[in-house]
Amino acid sequence: MIERKRIKNINSYLIGIHDDDNFYVAKKVSEINSDLLNFIGFSIPVNSGEQVLPRPLGAISRFNANGSFIKRKDLPKETKYREVCIKDWHDNYHYVDVPYKRYQREIIPAPAIELKIVSALDNLYVISPLLHKDEPFYSHIKHVINLYLELFGSCELLTENLTPTISSVPITRVNWRILPEGEYPWTRLAQLAGDLNSNRIGKAKVQEHNISTILQYRPSELVYGAGGFRGYLVFKFPAKNLFILENVIYGNATYVFENEWEEFSHLTKAEIIQNRLVRKRIEHRAGWEAEINRLLS
Repeated sequence: MIERKRIKNINSYLIGIHDDDNFYVAKKVSEINSDLLNFIGFSIPVNSGEQVLPRPLGAISRFNANGSFIKRKDLPKETKYREVCIKDWHDNYHYVDVPYKRYQREIIPAPAIELKIVSALDNLYVISPLLHKDEPFYSHIKHVINLYLELFGSCELLTENLTPTISSVPITRVNWRILPEGEYPWTRLAQLAGDLNSNRIGKAKVQEHNISTILQYRPSELVYGAGGFRGYLVFKFPAKNLFILENVIYGNATYVFENEWEEFSHLTKAEIIQNRLVRKRIEHRAGWEAEINRLLS
């Protein structure tokens, strides 16, 4: 569930969706006030299959419906006309065109994203058009997500088959920082899997893949700490008595605990390793994915 006023960078919100996958931005109808649904254009009661261009509620939905423009101050001003009602000498009113100068405008077309009511997962959803996860489309995806956040305050992502992505996993926040920073008891590897360079996009994709690898085994719950999703996440697999701690930031090892993960997660990495409190610490290099598969299969 994405719950913000607006997002600027979408990378961390697309975890759980593979590159080149199609997906929808969605919001349950039951979580939206009926007056708001009616205001943006839907019938009340809502009808499955109904599709509308949402009526503007703020800056993003206004741009979505009407587009925008850029003032070209680098170009000569142009003459435009505005219609004005005036009274002549005979006290009669009529309209005339009054010329004025303004900067030329470069028109930005309206995205014109239409929203649709569909039935899925025993619920009614307001869904976006089908989106495609590929970097050239990230600006468009960000607009759609921000449109939902402005209209509804939150949204979630559904796969092309209208099934949940990461939002299918219950998410809990704890009030301490999971695995707080401390002295590292090991030397960071200079070369990691795939001999990646310092390109940040490449690193982000590796972490997306790593987290997706864990998610495919359907954890019962996802927990994040005071560091938010910039820190460690805890993926719970109680049936196997395993709790996997994985960081969304590239370069941090994976920690696998049994039983007392909450107590141990308060400690630093050095304390955990020195006291042999972790069942397994898996570095992100060749063999990481095979080890995760072995543990969770």
